[in-house]
Amino acid sequence: MSYISITKRLVTLLLSAGVMFISGCKKNKHKVDISNIEIDIDLQRYEDDIFGVENLEDYLGLDKKDPEFFSAYKGRIISFITGVNQGADSLVQYRGFSDFIQNKDMRDLYASCTTTFENMDTYFDQLETAFKFYRFHFPANNIPDIITYVAPFRYGAISMENKLCIELDMFLGADFEPYRTPSLQFPNYLVKKLKPDMLVPNAMKSWLVSEFEKDQTDQRFISEIIYEGKILYLMDALFPEMSDSLKIGYLNGQIEWNRHNESQIWENIVNNDLLFSTDQFQYMGMLHDGPFSKGANVPQESSPRIGVWAGWQVVRKYMDKHPGISLQELMEIKDPGIILKGSGYKP
Repeated sequence: MSYISITKRLVTLLLSAGVMFISGCKKNKHKVDISNIEIDIDLQRYEDDIFGVENLEDYLGLDKKDPEFFSAYKGRIISFITGVNQGADSLVQYRGFSDFIQNKDMRDLYASCTTTFENMDTYFDQLETAFKFYRFHFPANNIPDIITYVAPFRYGAISMENKLCIELDMFLGADFEPYRTPSLQFPNYLVKKLKPDMLVPNAMKSWLVSEFEKDQTDQRFISEIIYEGKILYLMDALFPEMSDSLKIGYLNGQIEWNRHNESQIWENIVNNDLLFSTDQFQYMGMLHDGPFSKGANVPQESSPRIGVWAGWQVVRKYMDKHPGISLQELMEIKDPGIILKGSGYKP
């Protein structure tokens, strides 16, 4: 081979490598400039206040400090566990509350949360940055303060008008032994997801779902998956560097399975006439979490929630084809058929 031929071959290889490098470094459109975005957001470790109560005066002080959250905490957690009605007088309520926080299992749970989440700076920084992106795209919307608390094993996150409340005991890691006790009956697939790195995406999804509520009157499958796809597309915008697996709550290999079988997933949905079906019994197995998806011709090695994942891809395709549409405008589109048709999605 001549020197010239070798040189041409080398140039070709270098050019090919350059194209691959440029392709691999494609700009992330969600990385908008938020350097000038300012928000006022606070973090309150409410579990310390709750488990620090020593007398009736401390208890009454909690109600004065944050009546909205404490009312919800008493109603959804204390009353549920102790059976003490919120209508009871303060002394009776305090006795039930005291029994709750002095219970050995609750003290141990509080201690585990304090150890695992001794420092919340990383989680708070991630949420604060996400809410800066949120303010960029939705400048008129509320930005909540963040409250952490210990329940036991109830919600994961609760969204209120101006508060995003995060239940720390739902993110203690798959090795946290109490998750596997028979009384809780947490399935194995769920236990694997109860880990600290799911705290931020789970909390943010709770906020987004409360801010952008689903049309409960539209029971069509297409409406379900496009709504879920919109929420996950917002997650794309608020967490431009987060993995897809964390955004949707997948375990290792599940995103890869979907990508490998993308065309088969969509063909199965279309061929079984699911898109405009209102038969929830027929399609809910493709929307609810679980070890795998359930439905006609869906294999057990499938990932869970493949309908949700498909809706996400449709919304992504639609937004790629309509770059002039803002996130605000996307969320205002009520007819899911507009997004489906406008996406031209055919994997």
